[in-house]
Formats: sequence, C-alpha cells, structure tokens
Amino acid sequence: MGKLKFILLAFCAIICFGACSDSDDYGMEFSSTGLYFQWGGEPQTISYTTTNVTSVAVKSITSGWKCDINQTAQTMTITPPAEPETDADRDKMRDCDIMFTITSKKGDTTTYSIDCYITGDKLNLLNSDGKYANSYVVSKPMTAYLLDISRNGAGEPLAGVSGAKIVWQSENSLIEHLVYNDKDNTVSFYVNAQTEEDDDDVYIKEDGQYVMRTGNALIAATDAKDNILWSWHIWLTDEPQGQEYYNNAGTMMDRNLGATSATPGDVGALGLLYQWGRKDPFLGSSSLNSTYSDWHTAKSTITWPSSVDSYYDTGTIEYAIAHPTTYIYHNPNNEDWYYSTGEYTNDSRWRSEKTIYDPCPVGWRVPDGGKDGIWSKALGISHRVLSDDIGFNRGINFFGMLGNDSNIWYPVTTDYGALSLAVGCYWSCTTIGISAYYLHFKPGEYNPAEYDRCRSSRFSVRCVQE
Repeated sequence: MGKLKFILLAFCAIICFGACSDSDDYGMEFSSTGLYFQWGGEPQTISYTTTNVTSVAVKSITSGWKCDINQTAQTMTITPPAEPETDADRDKMRDCDIMFTITSKKGDTTTYSIDCYITGDKLNLLNSDGKYANSYVVSKPMTAYLLDISRNGAGEPLAGVSGAKIVWQSENSLIEHLVYNDKDNTVSFYVNAQTEEDDDDVYIKEDGQYVMRTGNALIAATDAKDNILWSWHIWLTDEPQGQEYYNNAGTMMDRNLGATSATPGDVGALGLLYQWGRKDPFLGSSSLNSTYSDWHTAKSTITWPSSVDSYYDTGTIEYAIAHPTTYIYHNPNNEDWYYSTGEYTNDSRWRSEKTIYDPCPVGWRVPDGGKDGIWSKALGISHRVLSDDIGFNRGINFFGMLGNDSNIWYPVTTDYGALSLAVGCYWSCTTIGISAYYLHFKPGEYNPAEYDRCRSSRFSVRCVQE
C-alpha cells in the first residue's frame, strides 16, 4: 500500500510568553498565518517584522521539521519532514510547535510560538466552480478547507468584509485554526480526526482510515466592528446520500439537515432546526427521549442569546442575518418572525427554485409541500394511517411508503409545543396564506399535504436534490 500524501497547514498561532512595559515594547509579527506543504515538499519562506529586537532564534522545534532564520532579510524558511513510515511517527510529527526566543535592545527576552499542522491530500475549496450555498458538507478528516467569504450564499458580492469568526460549534476544536486572508476575503480552517479520550496525540482509525469528528459549526464574515455580514453552516458528517422516492417524486437526502447520522435510534440523526425562511440553524435536542424543555439543548460552544419579539427593527431579514443565533418570536399581525403591520408576509424567502436564504448545501434545496409536494407524490395520497407506536427509536422508517431504500428514517424532531414528544414536523418551501406547509406525522397518522404552521416555528429540514 502506497504512502498517503498530505499537505501541511502551517497555522501561525503566535503566542507571546514574555512581558514588556509600555516604554520598552518589543516584539515580532509574521507576514502569513496560513502555509500549506506536502510531506517532504518544497520549503516555504515567510517574512517577519520586529520592534526593538536585536536577535531572533529558534528555541525548540518538533523533530523532523526545520526552520532557518535570515535575520538580515527578516525571513524564516520552514521545511516539512519526509512522511514517516508508521502511523505512530506520523501522529507525533503531524503537529509541529516552533518556539522562538527574541531579545530586545535592552537584553530582555520573550518567547513566541508558531504551530504547524499536517492536513489532508489537498486544500479543499468549498465553493469551487462558482457553486455557492449557505451550508457546506465537510467529510474529510485531517484536511484544510478554504471558504470564499467575499460572496453570500447565492454568490452575490458582500461589501465591507474585514474579518471572520467561528460563531458557534457543537464542541470545542471541531473546527480549528480559522485564518482570515484579507487579500482575497477567504478563510481557511482545519478539520481534525477523532482522538483517544485519554490521549489527544493518538488518532482513531477504522478500516485503515482516520475517523472524522462530526457535528456542526457556523462561520461568519464580519465588518470592521465585528458585526456579522453573512454566515455559513459547516456540516461535519459523512457524505449524505440521495434516496429516490416513489412516483418520480424526487430524490431526498437520507438524513435531516445538520444530522451526523441516518441511523434509527441515534441521537445524531436528529439534526438541526430552522425557522421558515431563515438560512441559519438552531440547536435540536440532546436526547431521543426528551421533554419539551429539552429541545434546543444539544451541545454547543456558546450560551445562546435570549429570544426577541418580532417588531419593525427585529423582524427583518437584515436583523436575522446579523443575529443568526437569535430566535425571533412571531408577531400577532401575521404569526411570522418576519414583521408586517397587517396580515401579509414575504413568501420569497424559500421557494421551489433555490433562494438566497435556502439553508441546504450545494445541489439541494428545501422541498415542496402540500398536495403537490414530494411527500404527497411519493405516497400517492394525502394521508395514511400508521401504527400508534412511534417506537423506542423515536421515529418512523418510511421504507415501502416513500421509497425502496431499506432505511428512510425520519426521527421525531420539533419544538411544536408539548406535542413534540410524539410529532415529526418537517418544513416545505410551499406557502398557504401566512403559514407554510410541513410534513406532519405522529402515532396513527402520516399527513404530508394538509398541515400548515406559522413560520416562526422551528422545524426540521430534509433537503431535496435540485
């Protein structure tokens, strides 16, 4: 078996361990914080600048790596190691820590650190070939990804971008080493593999392949004041598969948007929740056997903000974009999070033709609903009587009803009041009056055509292929 080829992400996590007084400031800055190499590949050179410094020296470096400093030119050349023969050596050399000692003109010293990382077989551009979306599937561990944040989810230019940040993640370090490049308004980030619980330096393999960490994250483009201009859902899961439904109804994903599994009885199959017409997700449940109070308790790295009432200054698309983690209650005029002064609303947020606010990945969209929707077409009738028992796995396998795949798993996932204990609710893009159709199932009934709900509700989304 040939050697696996990897590329290095040299992420310069610059840490100063010394201390300086205001009158004796000294330090250094690097020209680049994102470098990529192959194992045994060509060296790369970056420049640095110093303030009140007489010397820069390498204090320590991970075995196999090299860093040569030219103090006259103020450059450093980093050389990656040849690829080791064993997994154990690869794991040891995958993360490189280069420690520098700098000496001030007064003889004081302090220490800086650059961390370098081995990543996957290529730099993966998420929105390649002009294919833009509000959600991107990430399915390769030990890989660096590149995201163009100069354009929104529909590929339209974003004005005023000056930075980027991780808004939230399912867990810490799910996405690592986010680096913003102001030259082309891109961000790079690194996705690691799972490690042993008691040893972060030992990576887990199954069938000879590194096992990916799974979950969800939200990355945002920001302006000079750190205001969010747009945000993108990064979905870390194995590649979702398409399932053909009966009667040429269409091809649906095998899992919910944001789910890390399509397995019955797995909490990872629950996925995320969405308000109708919004592109950004909310947390689902942390448990299959949840009570109403347990919804929106899945793990994340932030304390989510308090909900707000829909009003003229909060019930707008602009507010929703700038506050992707804020739930907006419905207003009494149209029972929508989108504010209006009368009984009308904006129907263009989600449509049969993918819109700028559609939350699905490239090649997918929110499905049609109602009597002409995919679930009704596949079933052939407007509703069907089901077993009264949702079952221990908290959902229904629609094999034989919607299609021939042996596992067409729809878990119960919703925040539909106290009934959420036994009701599955899945948004469609189809509107009726001020409401929108959704797939509704519960013990004893499957109804894809006759239920609608106010658009402020948080329901699941199951994407259909475009």
